[in-house]
Amino acid sequence: MKAPNAVSCSAAKLGSKGDAQEFPDTMNVTWEYDDLLYVFEQRLFTPYRMRDHRVDNDNIFYGDKGYMMIDRDGYRVFYKNERGPASGTRRAENLAHYQNFIDCVKSRQQQDLAADIEEGHYSALLCHLGNIAHRTGRRLTFDPQTETFLDDDEAKQYLGREYRKGYELPLV
Repeated sequence: MKAPNAVSCSAAKLGSKGDAQEFPDTMNVTWEYDDLLYVFEQRLFTPYRMRDHRVDNDNIFYGDKGYMMIDRDGYRVFYKNERGPASGTRRAENLAHYQNFIDCVKSRQQQDLAADIEEGHYSALLCHLGNIAHRTGRRLTFDPQTETFLDDDEAKQYLGREYRKGYELPLV
């Protein structure tokens, strides 16, 4: 998947009131694609876990025949009436991945990257779009080809920034 057609967000600070944190600890973000609604739920403050949820954060993918939960300890599949396959292999953080990125920035050899930089762009884009929808407080229509908001100057201002003199990025 590339960029979505629209994004909306409902959010609040429910567990971290009165601190310096700028963004909410509870969010529901929906990205709209041609034939898919991609929904993200964040509830950092709650002590309650979903059924079969382990200690780590899960990513849950819902399908028409069941759902799959994935975390650092592996995955579990649940069908409507029975439990499916599972894997319990804990994945350690791979610091070599970070080093590969730094090495490729220094060498400028994109073909040596261990992970596709475009995939990283689209992952980060979803986060930014959700935060922009939260800041503006409304559903935003997005052009996935030009990666800009349609007819929304307030939202467009969050797609870039004004850089301090001497630190501007070159236009490409």
